[in-house]
Amino acid sequence: MAIVYPSDVILFEDSDVRLSRRILRDMSQRGRTLESILKQYATFVKPCFEEFTLPTKQYADVIIPRGVENIVAINLICQHISNILSSKSSVMSRMEKIRVRRFSESDKLCSNGTWED
Repeated sequence: MAIVYPSDVILFEDSDVRLSRRILRDMSQRGRTLESILKQYATFVKPCFEEFTLPTKQYADVIIPRGVENIVAINLICQHISNILSSKSSVMSRMEKIRVRRFSESDKLCSNGTWED
């Protein structure tokens, strides 16, 4: 199945990676202790992830194995999104030109700055 209109991109990282990144960030940037980080993670972060975020994975159109390590898959997704945006941009540009042309051909501007039908 091809991705036609992706609306959301959610990256699911391995739980060990998520926890290690949180520990490094919270200790270095927030001055927190390892004990407080682990307590918060076990009490709030992990249960909330499992209850609210993880269930959304079943609705994914594409799941990239090996996460951020899978450069080939990530590049394919990025290229596909870029193509969609370019295509939409091209269509919008053509529509805008048509709208402007119709507007200028069918309507005349009065001397007081209003449009005459």
